[in-house]
Amino acid sequence: MTDTTHESAEPVVVGSSSPKGGNETVKEIALALFKAKGWMKLSAILLIIGGIFSVPVGILNIIMGVVIWGAAGKIDLATATGDKDALMGAMNNLRTYFILYGILSLIGIIVFAVVLAIAGGAIITAIQTGSNPDFWDNLFGMTQVVLPLMG
Repeated sequence: MTDTTHESAEPVVVGSSSPKGGNETVKEIALALFKAKGWMKLSAILLIIGGIFSVPVGILNIIMGVVIWGAAGKIDLATATGDKDALMGAMNNLRTYFILYGILSLIGIIVFAVVLAIAGGAIITAIQTGSNPDFWDNLFGMTQVVLPLMG
């Protein structure tokens, strides 16, 4: 049997001096994110615009937009100069973005569950009370609007 394992001479550490040079290693790593920079900026713009129209939860959207816009800028710098600190800053911005996205997602799930529970309770109550007009007056106040339209 042939031994197929092989060892490299030394692991390449970001920013270290290697045969390619430390800056080249950082540039190579940053290139993957650099290719998505346009999408990052588009996402940032959409988050900020969406956040403006959905206050108070929209504040998280605005913060997320600013964070991802900053990450895109730092990726530009890291790709152009090979600056390790810029790459790390971009990665930290992306980490913050995903944390905020997770928080916003959890808030959305909780709000959905509460609305679903309230709607389910209203439907069950409506079924149990039948066609009791007082129920609809108390719950929706709709009988004054709907009954004249019906005839």
